[in-house]
Order: sequence, then C-alpha cells, then structure tokens
Amino acid sequence: MDIPKVVGIVVERDFGVFVELVASELVSSGGCTERELVKRLEEKDGGGQVQRALMTLARNGLVHKDDGGKFRADVSTINLRWRFPYFSVMVAEEFGEEAQLVVELLLVHGKVTSKQLFTDERVGSGRISALETLISNRVLEPEKLAAFETSEHPPAKRMRSSTEVPKTLSIKINSREEALIPIPDKTDSDTTWKLRLSQFHLMACNKICTDLVRQTIDVQAGAVVEAVLKKTLLKEESISSSSFQSVSEATIVQDLKDSGTSVDRSALDGKIELMCRPDIGYLRRFGDQLHAEVTTMLNIVRRKTAEEIILKRFGPEARRMFSLLMHKKKLEAKHAAELSMLNQRKAREMLFKLHDAGYATVQEVPRTSDFKQSKCIYIWSVNLPEAYKRIAQHIDRSCLNLYRRLKTMEEEPREKQDADFRRKQKEFIEVSILRLQINLMLFRDLK
Repeated sequence: MDIPKVVGIVVERDFGVFVELVASELVSSGGCTERELVKRLEEKDGGGQVQRALMTLARNGLVHKDDGGKFRADVSTINLRWRFPYFSVMVAEEFGEEAQLVVELLLVHGKVTSKQLFTDERVGSGRISALETLISNRVLEPEKLAAFETSEHPPAKRMRSSTEVPKTLSIKINSREEALIPIPDKTDSDTTWKLRLSQFHLMACNKICTDLVRQTIDVQAGAVVEAVLKKTLLKEESISSSSFQSVSEATIVQDLKDSGTSVDRSALDGKIELMCRPDIGYLRRFGDQLHAEVTTMLNIVRRKTAEEIILKRFGPEARRMFSLLMHKKKLEAKHAAELSMLNQRKAREMLFKLHDAGYATVQEVPRTSDFKQSKCIYIWSVNLPEAYKRIAQHIDRSCLNLYRRLKTMEEEPREKQDADFRRKQKEFIEVSILRLQINLMLFRDLK
C-alpha cells in the first residue's frame, strides 16, 4: 500500500492542502526537524505555514517530537480518522446524543479546553452529564493525567481557594491506584481535554463479541456477555483475555435486572452453562465468578470474516478449501481434493489461488535423497496470522482505491453530473470505506 498517498488524502480532507504536504513529507522521510521541513517546502511556504501545520497536526495527535528534535508522523492515528463516523455512532448508541456532540467536537479539534466545550453551540444543556459519563467510561480524559494528584494525596491541593473545591470524579487507573479528576464547570477554562482513541477499540470489541453471541445463541446470552464485558472491558488498557477481571454471577444478574432485562434464573443458568462449555468457550467459570474469553470470540469473528472475504474474491470452492485447511491444519493436495469434494485439477487451482494471494502456504517434503520434484509430496496449510496480515493489506489497497475514486469525484465538474446520483454514489463509497475500516480494525487492531 502507498502509505504517503493514504495519509495525504485523509489529512487534506480534514486540514487542507499545505498540512497534507507537511504530513506526507514526514511520512516519506521518516521524520525531520522544523528547519528541514521549511527548507524542503520553501517554494510552497507562504511564511510560517510549516509551523502552523505542525501545530495543527500535533494538536490532533498526528505527529510527535522525538528526543532528537525531529517530528514524526503517527500513521496509525492518521488512519483512525477514517473510522471517526463509526466511533461517533458507537458513542451515540452507548451514551446518548449529548455525549456524541462532545465526542464529535473533540474528534474534529483533537484537544479542547473546558471553555471551548461550554461555549460551543453544538454542545447542549446536558453537557455536564455527558462529560461525567464520558470520563467515568474513560473515553475522555485531561491531556496530562499525571498532572492530577492521585488518591494518595489530599484533595486540598486541587482547591482554587480555601473555600472553593472543584467537583471531582474518582477514576480507577489500575488495580491499585485511583485519580480524582475535576469535572469542569464554567470557571475551569484552563483544563484541556482529549479522547482516548484506544477506548473506541475496546468499545468496538465489546460490540463485536456481543453481536456474535446474539447471533449464535440468543439475545439473553448476548445480554449476559455484554454485562460481563461492561464490568471489565472498559477498565483495561489493551484487549487481552488474560488481563480481564472476573465478575460474580450475582453482580451480572443484578445488572441485568437494573437494565430492565427480564431474568428467568433457571434459563439464565442454562445459557451461562452453555457458553462455558469447552466447545463454545465464550465464558469461563471460576467458582461463582465469570470470565469473558474475548480472544476466543474475536478469533471466531475473524475466521468468519476471512471466509466471507475469500468467498467474495475467489468463490465458494476457494472458501471451502480455506475452511478445510484451517480445521485440518496440514493436508496433501490429493487429500484436500477428496475432503473438499473437488476434482484434482479444480482443487489445485483453488490451492494456488489461495497461495498467490498469501492465504495458504505449501511445504515441499522430499521422499528420497535426490530431491526430485516428481518424488516430493506437497503439504498445504494456512498460517492464520500471516493470512490475516495479507487480508489487512488487501483491505488497505481497496481503501486506497476508494479514496482515489472519492477524490476524483470531488474534482470532477459538477455540471457534468446528476446531483442526486452524485450524492448517492458518494454516500455509497463512504459507507464502503467505513465497512472496510471496521474489518481492518478487526484484523489489525483488535488482538
């Protein structure tokens, strides 16, 4: 994938042509100082533009300055900007429209002071409640959490005067430490807020796992998994089943009742036992504690998505062969043909299609010491991590093609196009990009 071009398209869309030139130069060069940037772009710099562009990129977390004074672009964060519509929808579904307005404001501007939050017309009267919700769920945080004292320090240090104490909220940082973070009011104009973009990945993980359980078992089982994940997932720094805390079954039942879900205890116990079975493995039980096997659920979704992608690219025979290799691990070509119910020629054709795309690997095993090809057997297999990596690369390439098509549409003369058709085509491309980005998040970011 041509990374500078992808970076250039998304940065130009959000910040303009010159900021895109600076970002592309940083990506191409691997990093450079401000003076080097000014020298390289001196013909296009109208005076101070490089500095303003760097400030814009830094404010949105798209570049950082290393110890040597060089600015380096964060390509992964730049690519996240294509997923902002999905992040916004997730926040609206989870926390409401007021929280969505706050998040959209921060997605656009990167970092926002409390004063900007309260003077922006898009943020309504429920902003205090929205901010408390976002902070308590670790979606929103001060720019420097370390600047706020932890619970080991007396809260008097945060007083503005001997009589004034800002409203605070206790936030769990890890299993041992908590922080008291001020909830801003109209006088807290100096607090700068930013989004924890990694938290959106955790929310997406929650949604993916819950949807899987609802589709494969039923809605009540999905509600149980969602309750377990909400108690543990949003408190973690990364997606790893081994790091998640267990939750008592009584707590889950109480949470379901509080959310208005009707609970039949005998049926619920049956669903939990079903999900704890080794052949399903969505949950694990430790006494009366329930533990969500997030990695297992994500792997199931990844495999299904990979099979769907292969089905669309190469057809049902290739999908059947890929699924067979996943389950049987290693097969000789003739055995793969027999098990897939394909003739030898068709089976070899499907195997080589998968091999050329990087989804399957072949190992040559000689039967004699002379290593003649006619006396070798060929063992076919699927290396899932490598296959997922190739799928992510193909998604990147598809996204780049759609980015280019979208940019070409915007540059075409409008009088030559039907306005309604152009609008529908643009919406279709944007939705396609978003779907591809969600799949990319599944194969690259949720591990």
